[in-house]
Amino acid sequence: MKTAPELKVLAFQEDALLAGRPMEDIFAYDSDNGVFVVADGVSLWEDIEYVGRYPKRSGSARLSRVFCKEFVDYLSHHPQADIKKGFIAGNTAAAEVNKDRSKYDVFSKHRGLYAATAAMVHIREKTLEWAHICDAGIVVIGKNGDIKLRREGCSHSFQWPHDTRNYGVNTWTFFARTIVRNAMGHEGQRLGYGVITGEPEAVHYLETGKRKLVSGDVVVIYSDGFAPYFSLAQFRKILATWESSQELERKIMQIIEKKTAWLSKELHGNRIDLRASHEVITNKLKKILGKRFKEVEWGKEKTLIAIKI
Repeated sequence: MKTAPELKVLAFQEDALLAGRPMEDIFAYDSDNGVFVVADGVSLWEDIEYVGRYPKRSGSARLSRVFCKEFVDYLSHHPQADIKKGFIAGNTAAAEVNKDRSKYDVFSKHRGLYAATAAMVHIREKTLEWAHICDAGIVVIGKNGDIKLRREGCSHSFQWPHDTRNYGVNTWTFFARTIVRNAMGHEGQRLGYGVITGEPEAVHYLETGKRKLVSGDVVVIYSDGFAPYFSLAQFRKILATWESSQELERKIMQIIEKKTAWLSKELHGNRIDLRASHEVITNKLKKILGKRFKEVEWGKEKTLIAIKI
């Protein structure tokens, strides 16, 4: 039974400029029942969670796919359930992907947990229920391109020591994935990994909310590759005013190409081994891009679902 209002929907996906690793963004939706989700697989870390070539068939992408399917199926069949129950259903299904893996085996077996971040919404009549975990995000844009709601990021998830970043990105990542996320809280509770892994503790890190929508609102859920684009008034405007999915897709591509043309040119002919460590890749990019290094984020893989009310 259809439970959502008439919705205009566009699902858009773009691979990273730095090709070589598998696409780990996954999306799924049931527009008749107003259920939408975008998940972003967490890449494994070389020599800790995998050894050798990065796997062509990403386990984190598979976990994302399982999560998305179960989330959509659950809320489509249980339209009165809250979004947290949909998340729990998806996360429980994701546990099967990690049944032979453990975050405690990262050193001895190089078999850390596959994981994903996600943003999700459930629209019934003109009520939006939203949720996200870690750095996948949700934005609600009004008719004039103004941002009515935006939620993303996961820096709040853990209490980080202030000096951790002084030791370099590899040390920081090692600390995050093998100590902080494996720790016990002050009261002896398991902290969980802070993203979708199948661990029941993941629900602790889920942010949720509700708001009323009005005709003309556009709800967007996205992976972190699109995060910088919402700072562009032009990008928000085309989302606010789109009439056809084909036209919106074309305009999004134009903006991406405009923002990344220089990056594509700079990277052309510069061989970057994506099987190398994060630190090696980062140092190589800094050498090539100089002061504009931070703008590499515009060229990351990216996925969004835009829903116009």
